[in-house]
Amino acid sequence: MAGAAVSTTDNRHYDERNRNQGGIGPGKGALIGAGGGAVLGALFGGGLKGTLIGGAAGAGIGAVIGKVHQDNQRDNRDNRDNRYDRRR
Repeated sequence: MAGAAVSTTDNRHYDERNRNQGGIGPGKGALIGAGGGAVLGALFGGGLKGTLIGGAAGAGIGAVIGKVHQDNQRDNRDNRDNRYDRRR
């Protein structure tokens, strides 16, 4: 045999197709904030101490903003899914 035919309509992963793959939540927000805060802390604070304080502050702020964003996305998704359930 030259090779096995591969089906282009493979439905084994059908349920995963529309799955929310994530976005910016508390974890990614903390990473992004820590990186940005560390850079700003190094620029304005000068040295290791400014970098550490800026990174810690950025991580905290990024985690809070990421959590707020995640909750807003969840609320928007719930409202979008339930819009046809409302009676007029």
